[in-house]
Amino acid sequence: MKEDIKKLESHRQIRLDIRQRAISTWVRDVLNKDTERRKEEIRRLSKNIIHNPQPPLEVDGGTEWEVAEIIDSRLFRNKGLQYRARWVGVEDNAWYPAGDYKNSTRAILDFHRRYPLKPGPSVRLPYWVEAAERDKFAVDHTDDNRTG
Repeated sequence: MKEDIKKLESHRQIRLDIRQRAISTWVRDVLNKDTERRKEEIRRLSKNIIHNPQPPLEVDGGTEWEVAEIIDSRLFRNKGLQYRARWVGVEDNAWYPAGDYKNSTRAILDFHRRYPLKPGPSVRLPYWVEAAERDKFAVDHTDDNRTG
């Protein structure tokens, strides 16, 4: 009888060990998958971080940064229309006058197609587009920051 009890206890212990191993294996697998997901997310996000800023472009003897996209526009007091942009290779959240974006007509047009109720575009935008099509530089004008 004692031997039967010992066998039963031994059998229960083995079953308990198997269950514990199965649970710990399952937990380990879940944690590993979660860790792999987190590592992948970190890899994906780190691709978006700019480690080596790109140098500015030379345009008509001056330096300019490339606009990735226009992210907002506003009418600011007596200064007129201003845009905020996301730049290629530079972190800068400042507002700049619309006239500073003459060479970014595609970004301006894309922005106003997406957000037609936002202030702008400049009354000079058709001239900027025409200058871009002719590969010319649009000269400064007093109406560059004025909306129509």
